[in-house]
Amino acid sequence: MKILLLAFSVQKDIFPLGLHYLKDYAKMYHPDVEIVIREFSFGTRVSYETNKNLEIQALAYLTLEKPDVVAFSCYIWSAEMVRDFILAIKRLHPTMKIILGGVEVNETLLSDDIDFIIKDEGEIAFKECIDFWKGTITKEQVHNVVYLNQGKKQENPCIEIKNLDEIPFPYTVPQDRKYAVVRLETARGCLFNCHFCHYAKPTLRYFSLDYLRKNIPLLFTNYTFENLTILDANFNS
Repeated sequence: MKILLLAFSVQKDIFPLGLHYLKDYAKMYHPDVEIVIREFSFGTRVSYETNKNLEIQALAYLTLEKPDVVAFSCYIWSAEMVRDFILAIKRLHPTMKIILGGVEVNETLLSDDIDFIIKDEGEIAFKECIDFWKGTITKEQVHNVVYLNQGKKQENPCIEIKNLDEIPFPYTVPQDRKYAVVRLETARGCLFNCHFCHYAKPTLRYFSLDYLRKNIPLLFTNYTFENLTILDANFNS
């Protein structure tokens, strides 16, 4: 099985932390599955012409690589574009399986062309989608997903990773590339539960100090970057 993790990004040279979390966590359980991360950047200008050019590039890449599964990372600037892009994929490659996830993904994007929408944290759901396609679990056993079942919305139960140290640190493999921004989490969730905020949805959990002491130096050893963004909702909590 070959899986493509695909994102349309506003800025260039930003490390795709979320996609690496998905890939590295899934590879612990499915080392035989080929998982590739590919981003296409809008650059400095977003327009109809830019969007169409990106779609053509991405479709050409899909046609060359022929993945079995395409998983999209959706943000507010790309969700509508992804919906239209999936229509093109299904016309050219009707057997490709489609997953949607990301911060701004929502159930209004559900259609018969989409196999799963992952809501909330994605690591467990992505790993279990692979389990399902390998035939080791049923569709109803895949956590944190929404999908259509005979035209009706099916919403499976949600769970979280209780011990964040189970997630592989994404900066262990050295890279020659220089990034404008790399991102780091030392916790997930928030002390508060504001309704408008994405960080309020999951339970507040921390990566252990031992995990951080061991791994953060690898980021500075293995990567070259200009800016480091800490993604914690409350860094001093």
